[in-house]
Amino acid sequence: MPAMMSAFQQYTRTLPDAVWASLTMLGHGSVLLALVVLAWKYRPDWILACVCGGIVTGAFSNILKNLIGGPRPAAVMPADQLHVIGSQLLNHSFPSGHTATAFLFAGIVLMSRRPPPLAAVAVLSLAILTGLSRIAVGAHWPIDTIAGAAGGWFSAAVGIAFANRLRWLDTAHARLAIALLILGSSISLFFISTGYPLALPVQYFCACLGVIVAGQWGLKEWSRLR
Repeated sequence: MPAMMSAFQQYTRTLPDAVWASLTMLGHGSVLLALVVLAWKYRPDWILACVCGGIVTGAFSNILKNLIGGPRPAAVMPADQLHVIGSQLLNHSFPSGHTATAFLFAGIVLMSRRPPPLAAVAVLSLAILTGLSRIAVGAHWPIDTIAGAAGGWFSAAVGIAFANRLRWLDTAHARLAIALLILGSSISLFFISTGYPLALPVQYFCACLGVIVAGQWGLKEWSRLR
């Protein structure tokens, strides 16, 4: 596994560290919500499924990290053989939570009703790049990202099923609550440390985007309830 890791990083180091750090941010839950909220006018079903599936993804990642976990590459490989971008992580390697989060949304888009072809290709490509970025930044072994992708895809199917069955999620009250949830999550991006300072421009951009769009959505739902 260390040999595979080193071989893979020989190729990923051809791109600037900031590129990989920015791509890995796409697997952060708050960043994902800030981007997903852009669909509120056209595909609110994606957002509902993402919230439902996110609970499954979180449980999947945390349970397996505590049951299996294992050392991360930085805890096993010599420093001169591993290129680390951002904070050095040592424990709870399996599975990759960032990859699971990215594939959660990709799965939701691809498994939803009549997904726009360009959107489907874009989100799947970004999910794959997010998984690769976890290896590129030295945070995960390849097997971790494969497991994360599988978990995210499964969570997407569960999220869609729940969103379709729980009709109360499609009420104005529920949409307002989700808009406020995403608003608060986006605001938190201004203050939390993700461990990737090179990706701060992406982090702050997504925070602004989420605050503006979620705020707009929340005001519209609030006006419906008055």
